[in-house]
Parts: sequence; structure tokens; C-alpha cells
Amino acid sequence: MNRVKNKEEAGFTLIEAIASLALGIALATIIVLVVTPGLRHVRETKSMERLHANAVFLSNTFAYWVKQAENLTVPTPSTLEIRLPDLTAKTITKTSNRVLIDGAAFTPQDVQVTALTFTKMARSVQVSFQLASPTSGETLSITTTIAQRNSP
Repeated sequence: MNRVKNKEEAGFTLIEAIASLALGIALATIIVLVVTPGLRHVRETKSMERLHANAVFLSNTFAYWVKQAENLTVPTPSTLEIRLPDLTAKTITKTSNRVLIDGAAFTPQDVQVTALTFTKMARSVQVSFQLASPTSGETLSITTTIAQRNSP
């Protein structure tokens, strides 16, 4: 015989509700455990990309000014003085985690320049610098030699 359910018999039992809740919590935990490391990796990758982009930008800027220079002097290891053919001068220096060109900050605040060294050679300059991200702790070190184009 077919039995018709009453209103009181409709819905889930307490055991079914607890089981579905436990299954939902387990699924949510698994999703969080899988997604969290992926998000951390994305943040670290973006931080390294930003450091790399800033390193390329600094290297290109140093190369531009060294190639334009008629005369270069290195009064201190972290200071490069450039005399241009029109007799104007530029000074590149490092102070408190920033690169300054003629006293104006040149690097962004979210990237620290922890080291900057210029070494004068016969017709070139060796530039070494290290960038760090204060948020992620990532660092990037670059050493390059730039030849002068306009040297006497």
C-alpha cells in the first residue's frame, strides 16, 4: 500500500542535516587548503616581476646617462657624477634605500635599493645594485658594465 507523507514527515532528518553540514565544511576546508598556496605564489611572482621591471628600468636609465656622458667621476662608491657634452652635470647617488638623480627620488617607495656601487673603468662604468621588496622580502641583485659612447 502506498502511504501518503504528512507535513511533519517532509524535510531532512537531523542526521541528514549534520552529515550534509560536515560534508560542506570538509569541502570548504579542502578548497581553502588548495587555493591559499596558489594565491601566495601569485603574490610572490608579482613581487619578483615588479623588482625585475624596476631593475631593468634602473639599468636602462644608468646606461642612458653613461652613454651620454663626456666625462664620468666616482667620488664615492655610491655616487656617479656625469658631465654631458653641453657642460651640464648629473649626479646619481643612493641615500636611504632610494636612488636620487640630481637630488630627486628616482625609485618608487615600494621598492628599496639596498645597495648601489659604481666602479669607474677606462671607458666604462660597472654598476652593481640590489633591490628589495619590503612587503615580500624578495631581493634581486644586478651587476652590469656600461661602455661610454662619448668618452675622449
